[in-house]
Amino acid sequence: MFGYVDDQGRLLGLNEADMSGNSGWMPVATVLTVSDPLTDDHGAALYKVVNGTVQERSQQEREADWPPAPTPQPSLSERITFVEDCLLEMSEIVYQ
Repeated sequence: MFGYVDDQGRLLGLNEADMSGNSGWMPVATVLTVSDPLTDDHGAALYKVVNGTVQERSQQEREADWPPAPTPQPSLSERITFVEDCLLEMSEIVYQ
């Protein structure tokens, strides 16, 4: 079995064919099949390759690869209130 491994050792793909000569591919010892999932729900690799052997990555290793949580956006009513407050403040400055 050949695994596609990135520069940090994360296993990103598996192939039963001989992939020698292709960059990023290396022979790996694993019980995984090409149909097994290789990433979690956040897209982080579930496995890493250490000395040619596939090992599970820890929760902490995977979480380090998760994208940041989206920043909550203000609701429409909060945005309208903000604009109204700005207009009131500007009118006080203009009409003093």
